Amino acid sequence: MTVAPMTERTVTTPVPSKRHRSVSPPWLARKAFQVVGPAAPGAMGWLAAKLWFTPPRMRPPQSEKALWETAEDRFTVTVGGRRVRGHARGQGRSVLLLHGWGGRGAQWATFVEPLVAQGFRVVVIDGPAHGASDGRDTDAIEWARAIEAVAARERGLHGIVAHSFGSICAAFAVKRWINVARLAMIAPPARLRTMTGMFSRALCMPPLVAQRLEQRIERRFDLGPRLWEEGNADWNARHFAIPGLIIHDRDDPVVPYSQGRLIADAWEAAQLTTTEGLGHFRVLKDPGVIRQVGDFLD
Repeated sequence: MTVAPMTERTVTTPVPSKRHRSVSPPWLARKAFQVVGPAAPGAMGWLAAKLWFTPPRMRPPQSEKALWETAEDRFTVTVGGRRVRGHARGQGRSVLLLHGWGGRGAQWATFVEPLVAQGFRVVVIDGPAHGASDGRDTDAIEWARAIEAVAARERGLHGIVAHSFGSICAAFAVKRWINVARLAMIAPPARLRTMTGMFSRALCMPPLVAQRLEQRIERRFDLGPRLWEEGNADWNARHFAIPGLIIHDRDDPVVPYSQGRLIADAWEAAQLTTTEGLGHFRVLKDPGVIRQVGDFLD
C-alpha cells in the first residue's frame, strides 16, 4: 500500500479563546515532596509512583449519563481480572473512541451521533480504573490490553480515535497486538519522560525522588529501561504504515503542542492539524474537529 507523506494544516477556531488551566496538584503534596523528599527519597518515590498510577475519578455530569442509558449495546470485557465497561451503537465498521487520563467515555458524546450517521459502529469504553470500570490504579499497558480485548469482541476495529493519554495506549496496542485501518490522535503526548518530568516539577520533587519514581515505573513493566523508548508514541508511530491524523492545539496547557509535532514528524503517513483557541478539552467538542475526524475515518 502506498501512503502519502505527512501533511500539515492550521485551523483557527471562531470560538472565543478561553483557556483551560491544568489542574494543580494539592499544595500539601507539593510541600511534602519539598520537605520530606530530600531526607526520604525512597518513601517519597513510593508515594510519587502511587500518585502517578492512580487517576482521579470524577462524577460525570447528568448530560453525559444519557450516552450510557441510551446505548444499543452495553458490554464488559475483562483485563487482568478487572471489568472494563463499554457501550456501542450504530452499524457498520467499528470505531473505538478512547478518552484520556482522568477522563471517561462519555466525554465523546459530541462525536457519537455524527459518526453513527456516517455509517460507523461507535464503541466507547471507560478505561481501566476510570468511570464505571473496575480498579483504582492503572497504566498504559493495561489500557492497551483493554483495547486488544475490545478489538477481539468487535472482531476487528476499523479505526481508533484517542485523546491525550489514550493516544500512547492506542499507539502501543497498534504496534504490537491489533490491526486498524485508521488511527487519529487528539492532543497526544509523545514521550513518557516528558510527562514524568512535568509531573515531577508540578509536585516539586527533588531529583532523587524523581529518579526513584522512574525506577518504580520501570519495575512495573516487563520492558524495564526499554520502556522509555518503546513506550513512546512517536517511537511506535515510526513503525506505522497506516494513515494517521494528529490534531493538537498550539496553546494546549496540559500536553505541549511540541508532543504532537514529534509524533507527526515520526509518522510518515500522518497529517497534522494545528488548532488555535481550543486548548486540551474543548477540542473534543469543536464541530470542525468532529467533521475532520469523521472524514478521515471514512
